[in-house]
Amino acid sequence: MSKQKKTTIITGATSGIGQATANLFGERGHDLILIGRDAERMGAISSKLREKGVSVRFFLLDFAVDGAVESFFRDHGVELGPVDNLVNSAGTAKLSTIGDISETDCDLLFRVNVTGAIMMTKYALPNLLQTPYPSVVNVSSVAGRQKSLSLGVHYTASKAALIGVTRHLGTELVSEGVRVNAITPSQTHSPMLDYALTSDAQKELASRNPMGRLGKPEEQAEVIWFLCSEAASYINGAIIDVNGGIL
Repeated sequence: MSKQKKTTIITGATSGIGQATANLFGERGHDLILIGRDAERMGAISSKLREKGVSVRFFLLDFAVDGAVESFFRDHGVELGPVDNLVNSAGTAKLSTIGDISETDCDLLFRVNVTGAIMMTKYALPNLLQTPYPSVVNVSSVAGRQKSLSLGVHYTASKAALIGVTRHLGTELVSEGVRVNAITPSQTHSPMLDYALTSDAQKELASRNPMGRLGKPEEQAEVIWFLCSEAASYINGAIIDVNGGIL
C-alpha cells in the first residue's frame, strides 16, 4: 500500500455501517470527510475520532432535499481536495406493506438510497480523479438481491437499483481509473434495524441466518476497507455478499 495519506468521504456517517466505516478508516490512518444530517451525532462522532488523532471534517447534508448534493459540491468541492475513496452508506427505510406505501414514500427512498449515491459519485468525480487509485463503494442490501424480510417493497426496489448503479458505473468509470463496487449486507444490527423490528423479531430473524446471528456494522466496514484498498485493484463492478451465508 502507498504510504501517502489518504482521504475518504463517507455518507450516512452518523450510525450503523457508515459510522463503523468512519471508525475503521480513521483508526487505519485515513483523513475523513463525514456527511450526515444529524448535527449533534455528527459532532459527537467527529470529536471522538479527533481525540484519537484522526483528521475529520464533517458536513451536514440531507439527500432528501432537491439539489442538495450539487449545492454542497459547488460550495465545498474545491476545499475537499483530492479524495481517494467515496463510501455511499447513506440510506433510509420505512416499514410498510404495499397498501400503506405512497408516492411520496417511494420518492423519498429512491432519492436518498439511489439518487443520493449517483449524485455523490457525479460531483465527487473531479476530486476522485486527483488520486491514483480512486474507489467508490455503495452500500446496498441483501434485499436488492432477493427481497427485504422486514421492510417495504420500495426499500427492496431501491437497493436493487443501487446494484444496477454499481454495475453500470463500474463499467462507465473504469476507463478513468475509478473502480465502483458494492456490498450487500444481510440484516445488520443498527439503528435502522431497531426501528424496523422488536428485539424478539430480531432474534427470530437471526435464527433464520445460516450463522445464527445478525451481522455487525464492523464486519461490513472491513469489507468496505478491502474494496477500497489496492488489494482489490482488479475488483470492479462487483456486488459482494456479506450476509452470513444467505442464498
